[in-house]
Order: sequence, then C-alpha cells, then structure tokens
Amino acid sequence: MENITSDKIENKNSDSAENVTGAEGGISTAEQLLVALEVMAANGGEATMPQLYEAIEGKLDGPKLSEQGKATLRSLINRDAVEKGLVYRHDPNAPGWWITTAGKDLLASAEAQKKFILSQDFKAEGAQNLPEIAEGFGVDVTALANFQKAIQTKLPIVKSILNTYPGWLISNFPNQVQIVTTPNTTRLDVYFYGVWVQSGWFNKTRGFFIHYRDQGLKIYNWLESNLNPKSELGRGNYYDAPTVRFFIKIDKDYERLKELMVTTVKRYEVELASLAQTTAETVNLQTDNRHKALFLTGWWQRLNEIEENSSSSPAILAKDNFMKAGYQAAQDYYSKNRENKEENPAKMAYYKAYIAYRKAGSVGDWLTIIDFTPPKALYNGEAVENLIKAFKVEYSDFKSEKYLKEERTYKDVAAEKARKLLEREILQTLLDQQNYDAIKLRIKQACQGNNLLNQWDYLVIFNALAEPLSHALFDLLYGEEPLEIRFENWVTFLQPTKPRSWPAVTYFLMLFQPSNYLFVKPTPFREFLDIVDSSIVWETRPNFPFYQKLLEMAQQLLKLLEPLGAKDLLDVQSFIWVAKDLENVVDLQGGDDITGGGSSGGDDENKKPSPVDYKEPTFDEIRHRIAENKIYLQDGILRRYHISLKTRGFVILSGLSGSGKTWLAEAYAKAVGGEVCLVSVAPNWTTNEDLLGYFSPLTGKYHDTTVSRFIREAAQAYSNAKEAGVTPVPYFLILDEMNLARVEYYFARFLSAMEIRARQNQAYIDLSPEDRVLLPPNFYFTGTVNVDETTHGFADKVYDRAQLIEMGVDLADLKSYLGEAEFSETVLKIWEIVQPLAPFAFRVLNEIMVYIKQGEQIGLAWKDALDEQILQKVLPKLKGTDPRLGNILDELEKQTKDELPLTYSKVHRMAGDYRTHGFTSYF
Repeated sequence: MENITSDKIENKNSDSAENVTGAEGGISTAEQLLVALEVMAANGGEATMPQLYEAIEGKLDGPKLSEQGKATLRSLINRDAVEKGLVYRHDPNAPGWWITTAGKDLLASAEAQKKFILSQDFKAEGAQNLPEIAEGFGVDVTALANFQKAIQTKLPIVKSILNTYPGWLISNFPNQVQIVTTPNTTRLDVYFYGVWVQSGWFNKTRGFFIHYRDQGLKIYNWLESNLNPKSELGRGNYYDAPTVRFFIKIDKDYERLKELMVTTVKRYEVELASLAQTTAETVNLQTDNRHKALFLTGWWQRLNEIEENSSSSPAILAKDNFMKAGYQAAQDYYSKNRENKEENPAKMAYYKAYIAYRKAGSVGDWLTIIDFTPPKALYNGEAVENLIKAFKVEYSDFKSEKYLKEERTYKDVAAEKARKLLEREILQTLLDQQNYDAIKLRIKQACQGNNLLNQWDYLVIFNALAEPLSHALFDLLYGEEPLEIRFENWVTFLQPTKPRSWPAVTYFLMLFQPSNYLFVKPTPFREFLDIVDSSIVWETRPNFPFYQKLLEMAQQLLKLLEPLGAKDLLDVQSFIWVAKDLENVVDLQGGDDITGGGSSGGDDENKKPSPVDYKEPTFDEIRHRIAENKIYLQDGILRRYHISLKTRGFVILSGLSGSGKTWLAEAYAKAVGGEVCLVSVAPNWTTNEDLLGYFSPLTGKYHDTTVSRFIREAAQAYSNAKEAGVTPVPYFLILDEMNLARVEYYFARFLSAMEIRARQNQAYIDLSPEDRVLLPPNFYFTGTVNVDETTHGFADKVYDRAQLIEMGVDLADLKSYLGEAEFSETVLKIWEIVQPLAPFAFRVLNEIMVYIKQGEQIGLAWKDALDEQILQKVLPKLKGTDPRLGNILDELEKQTKDELPLTYSKVHRMAGDYRTHGFTSYF
C-alpha cells in the first residue's frame, strides 16, 4: 500500500507539551483524515474515536490533542469523511467507524493522496501557492506562471482573480475542467470534458472578463434569467457575436461568476448521466474526455435542431433515440437490481437517465433538471402500498372522524398551543428582559397536555438550566443559521442530559413547521423501517444527516398518502406510528390502488362521471346568482371574467390580498353549475411533478396530485358526454396564489398544453412516457396572484397565453359592503388615510365585522372592538421609510385621538419613530 502521509508528517514535531489541535501541531485536516484511514485499514477496517485520538497524538510527538482538537477530528470523521464516502458506521448501536472501498483506494495511491491534500487544504484555507496546486492537478506550471506575469494591472479585482481563479477551478472541478494557457496572450481557456466553453481575458483598462464560446452560450441562454439582476455581470457583444462576455469589476461579480461555473458543471454532469450507454451493462462516469466531448457536441447539435424547428412537438426531445435507449436501459437495470440496495455509479447513472427521460417532456422541462437529485430506494414500494391498503381499512382516510380523533386533532391542539406560548416576539421580549424562568415555564407548558413526549424525554428538556435552554430553543426555532447548524447545536445542548432522545430533539420542529419537519419516535420508526425493508439503517444518536434521510423518506411517503387526504408530515408521522398495528389488519395480497393512477393512466371504469346534458345559464342568470351571494365587484369585472374564460379558458386574477379574487372564481364556477377544484400553490413547487404528479419506478404506478386527478375527471366527463351526444359539464381549476412559487418551473408542461388547446380546441398532457391525459375544451383554468415581497413575477410567455384581470377595491365597494353599520364612517375614513400604502379589502372588513359582533355578545362596545381591530389588523402593515408615511401617521393621529385610544397610542409612537429616525414599524 502506497502512503505519503507518514513521511509527510513524521518531521512535524512540536517542542510544546501543551494540548493543541491537529492543525496547531502541524497536521492539516486532510492529513488527519488520511491518518484516520490508515488506522482503520491497519485495524481490520475499523477504529474507534479514542484510537484515532491516540494516532494523531502519536504524530504530534509530545503534545496531546486539546478538546477543540478532538472535536475537530470528530467533525472531520462524522461529516467530511462520511460525505466523501470514505468511512461509514458498521453498527449504529456500537462505537467505531469502518473504512469504505473508496477510502482504501485513496490510501492505495500516493498521487490520489497528494491531490486529496491539495484540494482539501485549498478549500479549507483559501488561496495557496498556485504553482503547487497546479502541479498537483497536472497543469502546465510554467505556462501558467508566464500567463500570470503577462498581466500588468493595478486593479485589485484583477489581482484577486489572477491569484485565486485558476486554483479555484482546478481544485473544485479536478475531473471536469481543464485549463489551457495560450502563448503570448493574456487569455486563459477553460474546457469542460474536452469541450472549449470559456475564455478568461485580462484587459489593462477594463479589467477581467469571461468570454463564452458558442457551446457555453447555450448554457448562458438558459441561465440568464437566473442572474438577477442581470446587470451584475455586465453583458456585452463581442466581435464574433453571438458569443457573450461578462465583465468582472467588483467582488460580487466574481462570486456570481463562480456560481455560474458551478451551475454549468452541474448541467454537463446531468447530460452525461443521461447518456446511459445502450450497449454496456455498466456506466463509468469517468470515461475519457474525447468520448464526453463527442457526446456533448452531438447533444448541442440536437438541441439546435429542436430550437430551430418550431413546429416540432414539445415532446420531441424525450423521443430522441439515445434518450429512449437510456430509459430502456434504466428500466431493465432496475428490474434486475431492485433488491440490491448497494449504491454504485452505474446504478445512479441509469436511474438519472430514467428520471431525465420521464421528466423531459419539452426542451424547457429538460433544462430545469439540473438541480434534480434522484430519489433513492428508501423503502420497498410494495410493502408501503400494503400498509396504505390496511390504513384504508382501519381509518378510511386522513379526514375520517376516527383518524382525526385518535391521531390528528390532539397534535394540532398541541402545535397551536406551542406556537402561541413560544411566539417569536414574546420570547424575544423575555430574552431582552433576561426573564429566563418565564421562558422555561412556557417551554414546560408547551410540552404538557399530550402524550408525544414520555417522562424521560420531557425531563431532558425541563432539567436543563433556564438561561441556556432559553437561548438554545430560540436559536433552534428562529435562528438565522442553516437548519443543519441549528439542529446540531440543539442536539449538542441536549446531549449532556440524554444523548439519544430523538423525541426531545424533533418535538418543537414538528410543532412549529409540520410541513417541513418530522417528529421522530425511535421504536415506531425502527419498526417501520423494518416493515418496509428500508435501506435506511437506524441511528440511535440524533444527527442531522440521518434526520435528512428520514425527511426525504417522509416527503416521498407524503406524495403517496396525499390522495387519502394527508396534509403534512404530521400525517406521515401518524402513518408511521400505526404501521406496526396495520400489518395484520387485512389480507394484504388484494385491495384497491389508492393512487388513482398507474402505468395505463389510472382510469377506473367504475368511477366514470355519468354523462349529463349540461345547460349553460345566461350571463344575467350568472350575475344574479353571484349577487345573491353578496359578492361585491367593480363594474365590468364579472363581465370581463366571463368573456375572458370564453375567449381563452385561462384567466389570471391579480389584486390586493382579500379583494375577492378566489371568491369570484369559486362563485362563478358554482353559479354556472360546474365542477370546481381549488388548489393552493406551495412556495417549494419547483417541477411539473409538484403540479401534475409523477411515475414511481418503485411501485410501477403513476401517483396523481389533486390537479392531475381533476384533469382526468374533466377528460372522462368530456369523453362520456361526447359519446352520449350531450354537452359536457364545465370543470374549473383554481390555483390560489399561483406565484408563491416560480410559475415557469412547475407550470411549463401545463402551459404548453393550454397553448396547443387554444389552437386545436383540445390537447394532451404527457404525464409520463406511457400516460397521456386529454385537456378537453370543457376545462377552464384561473390563477390568483398577489404582488408583494413574498411572490415571484411572471415571464411574458405566461401573460401572452392568459387573460389578465386586475381587481381593485374602491370606497364605493367598501361602503356598499359595510352597509348601515355604526362603525362604517370611521372605518372608511381610516381606509382613505392608509390606502396609498397599506390598503385593505373585503377579507379584513369581514374580520372586523365578525370581531365587533363577537365582542358585543360579551358586552364589549363596538368602538372598543373597532379600536382593537384597527390596532391588530391595519397598523402592522405600516412600516418602512416611504416618504408618504409621515403624512399618513399624522392623519391617523388626528382621526384616532378622541375615539380609538389604543390605536392612537400605537400610532403616536410610530409617528415619533418616523420623525426621529426616518423609518417606523409596528414592533
């Protein structure tokens, strides 16, 4: 076994007998990792942390490792070595680590160790001696040095790039990137897998710019929309247009350039994985550069053909021969290797090819794959389907009275209680007052009244000292650091008391954000992983990487459970909790398919909507029915909405929150006697699958969403009506707050089908390679949008394909809505004052009216109730530095001084802040 570590470290002696870290003793982090691997290899593949401490101390020759040094070594093993695939835990319930095949391969090659040390140290310590780094990666050091000398400039950013950019490239992308210097010029060429993509140029007066070649331009064209604002990397034409160059003038430009480079490499990697060689049983991701270059060149040529042929089907890309071959190879490979849980490059490459083929319904879809991480086989699909069937027998669905009573309602109550007790503003105030006992009391109350924590888990939290407990929990719930850091800090805080308490670690995360976080109880989870034959090996001690695996599995399970009404990870946790009891509920060899889908499209002959001869009401009838529901609309809005649906079938309603957008869309659908489906868009929607569902290779079935099921129903109703010779019932899909996520990401396939339908009266949506669903003429779509700091803008192509109606609110509408209420005049005056900056609409008015009515029932005067509502509902929106704020606050002071004392007191303070500091806020 070749080894460079011992020779390199043996002379790094220290005369000091004091405790030190490994780095202080002259052993870099990379060298410490290599020492750890040597110990494991010499010990039969295994080593404990005390053995690793002893080995590092032996290299120090005198000093002992300090506590910080030991902590650093633990972190290197627990995170860095695991992430790089060098070590793993052989038995989670026992101490010690085992070396992997990758770790042994690293020890077997002196050259690999040298590169590992160089790349690891470069990332850890920043810019090193560039020639040394370059030599370590096989770069022509002399040519690089001559290139650096050729640059004569006083610009700091140029010097910074000159010293760090080549080293950053070759240390971050050693297998993907080649750097070539051109004699007698100030140009640095960058190749990706042998394809010339980028040139870096230095100019004495204008600085440094990146010149993208024709191949790289295709990357840029897609990425351009993500460079926000675009001016950060100034785009300019070059003499041989259509290439592009970016001028790097400030540090921020340099960081954006690095971001662009990382994204570029990701795209190439995905395309390579999609090749999935058709004649080989395995795929080697490290094939020679020439092979990769030939493939990439062919890929870009094919992409050009698709872009230039505007009459081609949107699915043409997915029908290319090499994509079909990749899909077939993936299917064959997985059918033979489903039970093999070992991960290897071939398996993942074929799986990426399969996913790419399934998702690439159009060029636009294909280009959004770059951030896609293929799901791993975290469970046996058939075993989960069996549990779902048993769940249906036991509980029917997640909305049944039995389920809500036994598993859900008390958790919702506990979550609401905890969120109120531990509200951010309350905790922050108590922390500022150093009233830690009050915070601890609130934490105690948040843990009581349910059976989620047992006595020992509860004591883990309550036995902690009040002050550190207060700060630790606040940081967990509201800290600005990434979740991984907050999670690990919380685990570290709890460990001295009870290091293995998964419930105490995850309890508050689940209560505060059940959509994102999972409550983990060891026994049910261990049993569940065993029942579903999961590839996840249970880890007794809480840690973030393992928690991420559980979250990934839970999100996959949520997709399967959504057809039964599952809302979030609270329902997934409940499903896992009852899994053991479900094993023997029914004979699990039969049962229904609850997904509503399947490889054939999921049609169920027994569930076809009965054909009815639909009679459309007149517009006057529609208007009368909506008026009966007391919906207040500006003149012409209903008429415009009615005609827009008839014209395009796709309408976007925009306007102030609470102005009646969703109200109108639902009321219209009901007024015309149609079927209606309201779906709220989530901020984390990033792909077509979030809207339309996905095909699972694990179950061999298509897993529908509410939207895809509704489209299937509409298509079936249309087909049935057509066969019967009658008019089909209209179907109305409403996407509420559709711009909470980027519409271009999740809506592309649907939007393309809508465009085709506009020309041909009907179109098909390709849900998977073998599943197409009709988008019929009786299907209408409405999206509601708010425009504020939490939402995203639309691309022009969305506006081109939709009718846009802006719904405003004026004084007359509000006056009509309030009627003869005693407080009408006061509310309307306040609305007129705040309208320029913080207008409110019908939703707020309705809450005010209900609040006043409820207050009167307990003897509260309407003026006092109104005072509380203006304070609670209107004032929080007044904030910032807008020059109009001063006049608004002055007018509010005058209006509220005599009648609304609570509101006046708050406004007076806010106005004072604005006059003193030039800004104000409610808090």
